[in-house]
Amino acid sequence: MTLTIGNYTRALSKDRSGVKASFKLGGPVTIGGIYQNVDMTYTLDGEKQRYTYSELWTVSKSNKKRSIELGGVDSFLIDHDHIDKYDGSLVLKLVAWFEPGPYDPKFQRTEHGNALWGVLRGSDKKRRVPRGATTVKRTVKATWKKGQKPKWVY
Repeated sequence: MTLTIGNYTRALSKDRSGVKASFKLGGPVTIGGIYQNVDMTYTLDGEKQRYTYSELWTVSKSNKKRSIELGGVDSFLIDHDHIDKYDGSLVLKLVAWFEPGPYDPKFQRTEHGNALWGVLRGSDKKRRVPRGATTVKRTVKATWKKGQKPKWVY
């Protein structure tokens, strides 16, 4: 199974903006999950907060076709409030891989999608990368001055 990430494009919602990219899978069509470990550092006016978690996109198959949850889209969004009120930065170190078979039931959704992993299934602990798994490693960064559009590097 081959896991890749597409090009980054702009992402917008009512109260947040940022960038997004989509996971793609090649190879035999099988069920499973795309897991991603996230190390995030979020800084507002010099105050750093660090978070570690993992998230899951389920992969299903129907009529010999593959479907990745949310179209495989991975979004990185910053609250407009934070951009308007603070100097800031966001640094995400990401490691993703595919695992065949049923997904880990320890990965849960939150009631209103208000966890760090949004509407996906997730966990507040990193998942162990299976031996032999091919990983996609990325670093995504945004920096901004109060009231100015963030500059993204990926």
